[in-house]
Amino acid sequence: MSRMDELEAQNALRGLIVAKLLKSGVRRIDFSSEELHDQFKPNWPDAKAFDDLFIDMLVWLRDEGFVRYEAICNGTNNETCILNAQATSRTIAMLDQELPGAQGVTPRKIIQETGSADSDVANRVKLGAFIGAVLGGFTSAMST
Repeated sequence: MSRMDELEAQNALRGLIVAKLLKSGVRRIDFSSEELHDQFKPNWPDAKAFDDLFIDMLVWLRDEGFVRYEAICNGTNNETCILNAQATSRTIAMLDQELPGAQGVTPRKIIQETGSADSDVANRVKLGAFIGAVLGGFTSAMST
């Protein structure tokens, strides 16, 4: 993956985490920053900087109601691990919503067509941006 601007890279990370959880449905999973870091090395060559963002993203996703997890901890290689993570009903409900600007593309199609939750960068960016837009729409609706 080539270097992206900061927000695009954050969208890609957000999309990758959510796609990974959606692929598991309601089943709880464990995974680590180490599993994802290689894909983001052009943006964050330092594992510590990536881990910091990984933690920030997980906390943000939890606080905004997209994910729940039991714990964030350090793994055997000093990477960040998330334990018993799962998508919330709010996130699962988004599976069949069309992504803005992507005719007929839904989170479900991204996950099914790639065969892997982490194989297509452009779709991860779209999915991550979509999650931000869902929250933005929710926030806008609440403020009117």
